[in-house]
Parts: sequence; structure tokens; C-alpha cells
Amino acid sequence: MSTAVVKLPGWLSPVLLLCINAVGQDARGAEAAVAVSTAQLATARQELLALEHQRCIAIGTADVAVLEKLLADDYVHVHGTAKVDDKTGFIAGIKQRPRVTERGELTIRVYGDTAVITGEQINRMQTPQGERIVSNYVTQVALKTRNGWRYVSFQLTPKPPVDSPVAVPAPPPLHSPSSS
Repeated sequence: MSTAVVKLPGWLSPVLLLCINAVGQDARGAEAAVAVSTAQLATARQELLALEHQRCIAIGTADVAVLEKLLADDYVHVHGTAKVDDKTGFIAGIKQRPRVTERGELTIRVYGDTAVITGEQINRMQTPQGERIVSNYVTQVALKTRNGWRYVSFQLTPKPPVDSPVAVPAPPPLHSPSSS
């Protein structure tokens, strides 16, 4: 039995991930499905770290031209409030409310021409009441195009403040059927 490595179009990588996960395989199966050398992985990780650094600087300086370049035309941004913006809406929001964005350690997983980046993010914003600091956990998806890596999706989940535990409502009482 012989095997062959087939070059797949970049858009097919996320489809493969979904198919592999659908049949009960874990995401490591996708890495085998899309052959990537160690050198290619290292290069991709460096390029993605640089992309994220550029994004953070562009957000802090409201640099629309850089954001236009870094975000794919079909970019989807899901805020911690569950508000969903497209590329135009997200950039308009940054122009109105620039903020300092800081990233913690990032986990970068590369699947061919698709990458999933996860990690902590802190946003620092100036408000009339003073500085507001919001700590989040973020999942980003980037796609490698002929012009380099571009973000296609961003999902932000706010973390509760350290000094205030998350209140979980009590479940409703269970009612047993009445006997007659």
C-alpha cells in the first residue's frame, strides 16, 4: 500500500477539521491529514505572533489601514457581550474606542493554511470614570492567503474579576408529581 501527500487548497483545511471531528477523531488527526514540516510550523508561528503584535498595536493607535490589511474581508468579530461585528463594524468601533491590548502567552495550532490562536488578552480603555481594565480569553482563526496570514474570526470571552466570584444562580426546585 502506498501513500501520497496531496496539496490541499487553504479553504479546505477547516472543512477537514470539521469532518475529522465529526467522526470522533481529535484535532491531532487534522495535523496528520495536512502535512506540515517542523520548519513550516516554526515559520508559521513566528508569522502569526508578528501578525498578532501588529493587530494589538493597530488597535491601540486606531490604525485603520493596518487593520484593513490584517483582517480578511469576511472577518467576524464576536465581542464578550455576544455582539457580532463584521470587518467594517469592528474597525468603526476601534476608531471610536481605541484601547491598549495586551496578550499573554499564546497557544498557536497550525493546520495547513489555517491557524487557531488561543490565549489571554487584557484591554485597557479610558472612560469618563477613569481607566477600565477587562481581562478576557480569546480564540482567533487565521487563514494563510497569497498576501500572508489574515484573521477571519475572533471570539472573546470575558473573565470574571479575580476579586469577585462568579455568582451562579441556584437551580429551580424540583417538583415531584403529586400522588392522588
